[in-house]
Amino acid sequence: MIHIPSVVDVPVPAEDVFAYLSDPATNPEWSPNALEVSDIPDGPTALGTRYRVKLKFFGRVNFLIDEFEPGHKVRFNCDPPGGQLLHRFIIDQIPGGTRINHLVEFEPRGLAVLAEPIIRFFTKRMIADLNKQLVRVVPAAAQ
Repeated sequence: MIHIPSVVDVPVPAEDVFAYLSDPATNPEWSPNALEVSDIPDGPTALGTRYRVKLKFFGRVNFLIDEFEPGHKVRFNCDPPGGQLLHRFIIDQIPGGTRINHLVEFEPRGLAVLAEPIIRFFTKRMIADLNKQLVRVVPAAAQ
């Protein structure tokens, strides 16, 4: 299993950050790998919310919110080709803004197991790009 933790601080209140990151419709704004979202259910985001995201390199992927603590924690469980991807965000208020702790875990399956070192490298690059995007778009979205 690949585990890649990361931390980003933004000058935005925690409740705004959580609302933004947990809303399926905003995924293409903050994730450089998300191209579009579809099949978003009506109503508020909650535990069990399911939708689909078209991702670069993977095509359409199913997303399930399988952890949800309003205002604090959300985890996306995804099924890209070659494995299972989990992305957990823990949102904490800090002086002057919010700390976004996030963890990406990928469990390669099938032939993807053989490519784990390459997958790890590209996943680390993806997280570095994601962190830059979060720092850029989260404050702008809160205005």
